[in-house]
Amino acid sequence: RGYGDRGGGGGRGGEAISLYVGNLNFRTENRDLEHAFSKFAKSGRLVEATVATDRETQRSRGFGFVKFESKQDADDAVAEMDGADLGGRNIRVNISRPGGGRGRGRGRGGGGGGYGGRG
Repeated sequence: RGYGDRGGGGGRGGEAISLYVGNLNFRTENRDLEHAFSKFAKSGRLVEATVATDRETQRSRGFGFVKFESKQDADDAVAEMDGADLGGRNIRVNISRPGGGRGRGRGRGGGGGGYGGRG
């Protein structure tokens, strides 16, 4: 797809740097994220811009991810876009944690349920 491809290297040959973009307007689409972040792809390229959607309704979940080839480009995007207005909302932008950040299956484990009380 070549989002914002500006040629040149800049990457270190490793994985793309993923940014978490939160507090998105629910009308924000992939192309809106691409447009807002492509200007930061200077030493590499914008690899991907995706708004997370609900599997059943296909509606936005209010956050997304942007991937840059270059760490410098990603750092510049965080510095300028964190707290910036996008679609009428002040967005949150930070480096995404490896492995998707929040673990799946949360809420499991701990606490037993029922029976075995006092008595």
